[in-house]
Amino acid sequence: GPNIDFIIPKHLLLGNNFLWRYMSLYKFEDIISNGHLHYSRLDQFVDNLEGQPPFACKRAIALSNFSREQKLTNLKLYKKRTLNNRQQNFACCWHINDKINHSLWKEYGNDDVESICIRTSVNKLETELKKTKLPFINEPVQYFKEPYFNQNAYWFPALFKRDEYKHEREYRSIVSIPGFDIKYGKIKVNPEKIISKIYLHPTSSKEFRKKIKSMIKSKNMSIPIVIASIY
Repeated sequence: GPNIDFIIPKHLLLGNNFLWRYMSLYKFEDIISNGHLHYSRLDQFVDNLEGQPPFACKRAIALSNFSREQKLTNLKLYKKRTLNNRQQNFACCWHINDKINHSLWKEYGNDDVESICIRTSVNKLETELKKTKLPFINEPVQYFKEPYFNQNAYWFPALFKRDEYKHEREYRSIVSIPGFDIKYGKIKVNPEKIISKIYLHPTSSKEFRKKIKSMIKSKNMSIPIVIASIY
């Protein structure tokens, strides 16, 4: 429809597209030391509209030609489905870009100079996740302007976000884990296979840089570490 804004049409999304992830030191240590890639349940995100279909989907039910009884049944199903979406889907968020985006680093690294940015590619990430045999869906987020109605956005809203977020150029890895009351998931991966390069904050301290270098060295990993440029 006219209201959708694909950041990168699927046929142009190449396997060698760079993906970036800005993370806290804790999450970085966890992926390096334990091989844990963090996934968050959708209802744990700050944005409480995560995993919720566009408002127009609900409006379409209310304005349909169904009887009042059918409308109420469909609205109940809508509510249940939305709740399930938010409580059963876990996402790991990356950003598609040719270079670092410092404003996103500031936001997702909680404005902390001890946060870290890692770079991978679509191919590297997908190849490693396939080894887990879990049913991942890895796709760029599609951004919409309200009012927007689409069956895909209704059934699988985790890959749709409102237009004000399109500057993030987000790429999501999503896995559905029903039946467990867990808020966060950790997927076992080989960090050396995923991480192409580690970027340290331009204003990070010498001690911090030394700490990260010795952490990588102690694991006998050969991942390049660079200090990000300010621009």
